[in-house]
Amino acid sequence: MAPVDGDVFGGLELAGVPLAAAVTLADGRPFAIVRRAPTPGRNGITARAAVAGKHVILINDMVQSGAALLAVAPALRSEGAIGTDVVCAICWDPGAVTTLPDAGLELHTLLTLADLRAAWETRA
Repeated sequence: MAPVDGDVFGGLELAGVPLAAAVTLADGRPFAIVRRAPTPGRNGITARAAVAGKHVILINDMVQSGAALLAVAPALRSEGAIGTDVVCAICWDPGAVTTLPDAGLELHTLLTLADLRAAWETRA
């Protein structure tokens, strides 16, 4: 995976939050917790770091259909985020997330389910 540039890490609740926190500790850039459901006074963004005018790197453990990402994209835009990349550890089916670019999200994945299956089969 090529390096991804951005200003703020966004941890998608729940599993993305500890991953984003770990990356923030190693990297030094700020992070925000991004929720699927709005919280009082915030449009789905828990402000640890402001996202207005920033390029956000959303971090999540896995992506299946991309529905959770599509659900938070409007909240990021309404908070003023100017760009969003998504980094996930495992993508179940990269073909299943063809709608992400239409929402302004670019997916970067470390592994696919096919990668994991191939590694498992070579072990046997």
